[in-house]
Amino acid sequence: MQTAAPTRAMKRRIRLNKLKTFFSKPQNIILLVLGIVLTVTTVAPIVAIAKDTITIHPGTIDANLSGRSEGYTLANYIDLFTSRTSKANLWTPLLNTLLLSTISCVVSIVFGGVFAFLITRTNLKFRKYLSSIFIFPYIMPQWTLAVVWKNLFYSNAVTHSADGLLASVFHITMPAWWCQGLFPSAMVLGLHYAPFAYILIGGIFRNMDANLEEAATILDTPRWKTMFRITLPMIKPAILSTILLVFGSAMGSYPVPHYLNFETLSTKYISLNSSRTGEASILAIIMMIFGVAILLANQLTLKSRKSYTTVTGKSGQISRFNLGNAGKYVIGAIFIVITFFTSIYPIISFAFETFLPNPGDYSFLYTGNVANLTTKWWITAENVTENGMYGQQGMLYNKTIWHAYGGTLLVSVACALTAGTIGTLIGYAVSKNRRNKWANYVNNIAFLPYLMPSIAVGVASVCEPRVAELHAAAFG
Repeated sequence: MQTAAPTRAMKRRIRLNKLKTFFSKPQNIILLVLGIVLTVTTVAPIVAIAKDTITIHPGTIDANLSGRSEGYTLANYIDLFTSRTSKANLWTPLLNTLLLSTISCVVSIVFGGVFAFLITRTNLKFRKYLSSIFIFPYIMPQWTLAVVWKNLFYSNAVTHSADGLLASVFHITMPAWWCQGLFPSAMVLGLHYAPFAYILIGGIFRNMDANLEEAATILDTPRWKTMFRITLPMIKPAILSTILLVFGSAMGSYPVPHYLNFETLSTKYISLNSSRTGEASILAIIMMIFGVAILLANQLTLKSRKSYTTVTGKSGQISRFNLGNAGKYVIGAIFIVITFFTSIYPIISFAFETFLPNPGDYSFLYTGNVANLTTKWWITAENVTENGMYGQQGMLYNKTIWHAYGGTLLVSVACALTAGTIGTLIGYAVSKNRRNKWANYVNNIAFLPYLMPSIAVGVASVCEPRVAELHAAAFG
């Protein structure tokens, strides 16, 4: 018996029912709306920057190379990749950026991962205090650690600047490679992003099934083999996520390389933007390409990750390694010292510098003359040019500073609320549609803005202020 073919009215009714069923679920509506919004707000800056790479900017090098004052040209690409200045403008900053991002990833994963293991899987002492204080470097702006590094290690003999604390008090002169360049930049960024590794890896360590490692121990499996065949594969997603976040952030970091005199794509972008605007935009596109490549590699790797199932179910116990009676105190004390210099000392240092005659200049400590300390930066009520005030009032009377402080709080609260709301909605919607292709797309497009250099996005969003706000919200 043959059934009648569906009529056009029946097909329309079926499609209408499917639409009603689709929109009856709130997660589908969230995915559709935010997917469109994120696509527009992410693609718009990329298109603007890509267009800028071939646009002729009057008064810049591309206008001279093309011989025109307007229109489009490929002279920016040709000059950046093939001219005599290509090494200084592209290849050296690119190599420096890759080295900085890679070493920063290694430092953050090793430091944060070891700390996460010690806090969650050992009988280390002072765990509650250490787990709280370890987050401080990420709470502080990344440039604060860079400034503290300068004020601690710089010396007139090496960096031709004011003596830092070590040179002034202890007459210790650190080598140039320690004071500025790749090493201090990578260390500062690695320490700043180490809390990423601690939070992500520590979360998996806390929820890891102890039966897996206990079964390996019962089977007399060597400790190193258990680590590489069971423990590391289980924390692999957290390691990959840390690499994604740290690498993308380090690629677009400007303040740390700027303060520590290390040339990267971000610092070169700033220096080229006025005279070689099109070539600077090409550098921004290159940074985006690396960010997208890391995101794709992360997604492909996570698809093939292994999972484990035990016959008895998941154990609620966590097996802790015994560090010994002395070891748990010694290692705890070592991390207390380390976290003091990464979390507490910066606050003390900046507070002390507000009383220095010239912030960052510790040369007066040669004589130990505490009388040189001053409160002028706080309580000077008039605009004065003497005593190094540069025509500014002290902080307590300076309306410009208070206005900037209020603006900073307003922007921070607005971005936090927007990012938190949109990020939570995306997380809810994606978790409800894990196998949906559109959900996977929204999940990926939500991470993409984080991997785009904020400097370039800010320039591209000048004419579209809402893009900048939604860009901050996208990676909440």
